[in-house]
Amino acid sequence: MIDNAIEAAENATNGYIEVQIETVNGGSFLIWEVRNNFAEKPKKNDQGFLSNKKNKRKHGIGLHTVEKLVLQYEGFLQTKIIENEFIATVIFNLYKK
Repeated sequence: MIDNAIEAAENATNGYIEVQIETVNGGSFLIWEVRNNFAEKPKKNDQGFLSNKKNKRKHGIGLHTVEKLVLQYEGFLQTKIIENEFIATVIFNLYKK
């Protein structure tokens, strides 16, 4: 997620990345949020976000794989685009039954 944020922010005017990691509810939940601006709005189809990387061989694991991993550990991934900002939030329950 951070690699994607870096690449998107590099191309944006006044590019920025914010990463926040915190626990809430007495340490029961871990929340990891990555925010960045972008020059080109991410494209999405019914399978997820589409890569706009110039070199198709230099791909990370992709948000679809991040989501699979998060779900494997009973977590939750939410992505939002608000104006020119992309926000990816991962939530894990640290005290699973």
